[in-house]
Amino acid sequence: MIKKMYFQALVALSEVIQQLNEKNPNFIHLKANEPTKIVLLSLGTGGTEGNSGTSKDATEAQKFNLLGWAPILPLYLAGSTGSMNEYHLQTVFSGLPSPDNYYLRIEVHIYMP
Repeated sequence: MIKKMYFQALVALSEVIQQLNEKNPNFIHLKANEPTKIVLLSLGTGGTEGNSGTSKDATEAQKFNLLGWAPILPLYLAGSTGSMNEYHLQTVFSGLPSPDNYYLRIEVHIYMP
């Protein structure tokens, strides 16, 4: 089971954009005809969960058959969701009306040998 969640920033941004599009008066007071500036700082926690056991060198990997790849393939695929999420957020930010929108992702990677 994958414990790490990558989608908090994406969900938060989607909620803000939805509220702005619906012009919800209880959300944020907006000036008419002025694009809204959105600043999103996404902080990753790093950690070693999921990193142990996924690092394989070429000599070890060349001996794998289907059963050798089966236990580690889900870990590799799960790790790619963070990259896809970051790409999607950058794409959404570039399409927002205001040129003053900022997205910054800070991720700490801790590798245990």
